[in-house]
Amino acid sequence: MTVDGWLTMPTDADRDAPVPLVVQVHGGPHYPVGERYSFDAQRLTASGYAVLRANPRGSQGYGAAFAGGIEGDWGGRDAADLVGLVQAVLAAAPIDPARVAVIGESYGGYLALWLVATTDRFTVAVAENGISDLAVGLADNPAFWAPELGASDPGAVDRIASRSPITRAASIAAPVLLVYATDDAVCPPRQTIAMHAALAARAGSVVELIAVPGEGHMTNVVGRPSRRITKLRAVDEFLARHLASQPAHHPVVADDRTPTGATPR
Repeated sequence: MTVDGWLTMPTDADRDAPVPLVVQVHGGPHYPVGERYSFDAQRLTASGYAVLRANPRGSQGYGAAFAGGIEGDWGGRDAADLVGLVQAVLAAAPIDPARVAVIGESYGGYLALWLVATTDRFTVAVAENGISDLAVGLADNPAFWAPELGASDPGAVDRIASRSPITRAASIAAPVLLVYATDDAVCPPRQTIAMHAALAARAGSVVELIAVPGEGHMTNVVGRPSRRITKLRAVDEFLARHLASQPAHHPVVADDRTPTGATPR
C-alpha cells in the first residue's frame, strides 16, 4: 500500500541538525489533504518544526476501496499507514526521531490519542474536538457511526470498545493537550473531558485541558478569529514546552473580549 504525504521543512533549518516533526492528521475521517496551502504547516514551520500531512487509508481521492478501507477498522490500517509514513520520512529527512508529535482535529484527534496509546513512535500529542470513546459516539449518532465502525459485524461491541483511546489511557506516557469547543455537537465536550479525567487519574501523567468558549465543531474554519488565535497560541506554547528546543514565536497579538509503505512528497 502506497500512502501519500507532504513534508514541509523549515526554510531556515540547519540541514545538518535534526528538527522536530509534527504529524498532522486530517479529520473526516475522509477529508483529504493535498498540494495546497496549509496555514497550520506554515505556522508550525515558522517555529522550527517539520510538518507532515498525510492521506492514510480512509482518505478520499484514491477510489472507493481506499476511502472505505477503515470501515470497521478505525485505529487499524489508518494508524499503520501513518506510522509507516513517519518511518519513511525519518529515513529521508533530517528529523529528530526523539521529538515527533501527532496532532489532529475531530477524527484526527481520535487517531492522535490512539497512536500515543498504542505506539511509542510519538512523544507528544494534541487532540482537538476529538473522540475518546467510540461506543459513546455510536450511541449519540448511530446513523454516522454504525457504518464507520462496522457496528453490525460479529464481535463489534468488543472491538469498538478495544479501539477506544479512553480504554488505553493508562498506556499513554506522552504529554497530551486536549482541546474542545463548548458548543461542539459533533464530538461533544464530554468526550474530551472524560479523556482528561482518565489521563489525569494516572500518576505522573502530563495532560492539559483547554476549552474554546462559544464555538462549535468547525472552530478552526468558521470560529471567531481571536478565539482561534488564542487556541493556536496555547497549542504552540504546549509544543514549545514539550517538543521544541526554543520557545514558539507569536507575531500576532489578539484580544478577545467576548465570551504500509509510504511515498513522501
